[in-house]
Amino acid sequence: MFSSERQWLCRVVERDGTYEEKHRGIPMASSLSPLMGAFYLAELDEKAEKLPIFYVRYMDDILSRSLNQKKQCQIS
Repeated sequence: MFSSERQWLCRVVERDGTYEEKHRGIPMASSLSPLMGAFYLAELDEKAEKLPIFYVRYMDDILSRSLNQKKQCQIS
């Protein structure tokens, strides 16, 4: 395994005064987070574009508005 891959996959996280070693997932605030967010939320973005609603997303923050509650629920 490359050393850069180890950096992403193996890290120590502090939570409530205890330290825990993590071997999976992407660390918070890493440069991979926006890329992975875009990848996983692409389907939601495409679906929202087809509906008659106001929809905007920045990373994992989503705002949507609709005049019709039924249309708003279709995005879920």
